[in-house]
Amino acid sequence: METEESKELTLAQEETIKKTLEEIRKQDPKKNKRVYPIVVFGDEYDDKDVYIAYFREPDFIAFSKFVQLQKKDEIAAVRSLAHDTFIQGDKELVDDDSLFLYGLSTKLVNIIGSRQAKVANFSIAGK
Repeated sequence: METEESKELTLAQEETIKKTLEEIRKQDPKKNKRVYPIVVFGDEYDDKDVYIAYFREPDFIAFSKFVQLQKKDEIAAVRSLAHDTFIQGDKELVDDDSLFLYGLSTKLVNIIGSRQAKVANFSIAGK
């Protein structure tokens, strides 16, 4: 098996992604505060060289659904997350099994991150 060369976006593709991000955020600034573009490079069997889709941070309902499904079937949970958070772009990333399983699913879970948090405990023990 040959090693694959690392693929990169062109400057024009990067600029297009940045412009699209700005447009998405302007459409609904509250709902689209955190938007994540995910890029999957096609191979010789795909119709495109590059697939780009935009996903929002999951809301409470989508996150809860993801957590519940994850207990039974992790891949189904990630596909549900993809459907629930997809904004626009190449829908094939969500619908095509190969693009989803071997491209999108490995990156999509990264949109569920935790924020830095700390319990501030100022109580004095024993009092």
